[in-house]
Amino acid sequence: MRLVPSQTLPALNWFDYHEENTVQKLGIVALVGAAALGFLTYTEGTLAFHSSAEPEEITLQKLIERGPDGNPYVHVGNFLLCDNMVFQHNKNNKDSWTHVWVPAVPMEEVDLTVPGPLRPNNVKALFFSTKIRNEGELKARLVQPKVQALVTNKITSLDSKIRDMLQQSYGGTDFNKCLIIQEGRSPFSRGAVFALAGGAVVALAAGVGFLIAARGRSAPAGDVHDRYTNDRSRDER
Repeated sequence: MRLVPSQTLPALNWFDYHEENTVQKLGIVALVGAAALGFLTYTEGTLAFHSSAEPEEITLQKLIERGPDGNPYVHVGNFLLCDNMVFQHNKNNKDSWTHVWVPAVPMEEVDLTVPGPLRPNNVKALFFSTKIRNEGELKARLVQPKVQALVTNKITSLDSKIRDMLQQSYGGTDFNKCLIIQEGRSPFSRGAVFALAGGAVVALAAGVGFLIAARGRSAPAGDVHDRYTNDRSRDER
């Protein structure tokens, strides 16, 4: 019995096998990175290409009347914060907030002569922040004549748990239609959005290239096996 290959092809050794796995993993990582950059391009681009270069001066009442459409980059004023809010805290430190949601109403709708907490049954806007860590920072950032913010309804919505907690205090509010105003956030520049898109394209190309290369590295071993098997069959006959 003879084993005669039709041509000399190197078998896939231990090093080649692990190198193939590494190249394949790089391809998968690159594709995941491309997906993440693509998603970021979409979300930030949606805001950036609808935003003005400078924040628009607007009252909360007019912003509510306009809704989530229009320029999302604003300096919003003439509002009052409601008393009940929802916040998430750091797992290791309950005194350090990570996210906070505070309903707000136009100042024109509030009778300041009536004492007591401000808890309207129906609110149409709420401030959201990832920068406020405690009540002191909340007052410093939101109890202001005007607040720089982005209206983010086009790219985000309330988590069901947060919505249910807010609903307990503001039962008449449809939080699916409520304006979400993220304080302290500015839109990406258009140049930054194009850079993200370019990065997504490069990562996608790299991922596909790595996966093709990994597949190519595994082909010779299969080729050698098939050729030897065929030659052995012929010898046995």
